[in-house]
Amino acid sequence: MLGTRHLWVFLLALGCGACGYHFPGDAAKLPGGGTRLYLAEVGNRTQDPGIAQALGDAVELEVLQRGRFALVGRDTADAVLQATVVALRQQPVGFSSTDEALEYRTVVSIDATLRDASSGRVLWSVRGLQEGESAAAVAGAVVGQSSQFVSTSTLNPQDMAQLTDVQVAESQEAGAVDEALQSLARDLYNAMVEDF
Repeated sequence: MLGTRHLWVFLLALGCGACGYHFPGDAAKLPGGGTRLYLAEVGNRTQDPGIAQALGDAVELEVLQRGRFALVGRDTADAVLQATVVALRQQPVGFSSTDEALEYRTVVSIDATLRDASSGRVLWSVRGLQEGESAAAVAGAVVGQSSQFVSTSTLNPQDMAQLTDVQVAESQEAGAVDEALQSLARDLYNAMVEDF
């Protein structure tokens, strides 16, 4: 019985591999066949001066963590990835009984293009890729012991009572933007290597 179960698991795994199934972001080559990638400076069409650098850092970290492709200078690259932050929007999504905003949703949108480094030919592109994260707007809406707060906030839960709602909102918004950029970097990497 145990041998039969192992045989079925083996055959299922073999069948999934034979049909081309694999985990997202696991491709060994970039669209166009290269393995050496140059990350161009990220463009910025928003009013947030630091968001382009933060996205560039997040994409670089994602590529390095995956370990599939070498980050190289433009002159030795097979492909060049150019991304632009096209929008940063914040909208209230949670309200008190007096219509005070308690929670905001921050959405970051980007466009990206992967080009052949020698010919400039577009190998892959995406427009309007976006991610969003929610953040509390007032101290009373922050759960200081939540896993999200503990893992992303630079605030100490005991200090929350001394902060104004504006200070809390700014801190939580910064955390939401960082989380959205990390998610965008992961989504961008997966979409690019899967040529999706």
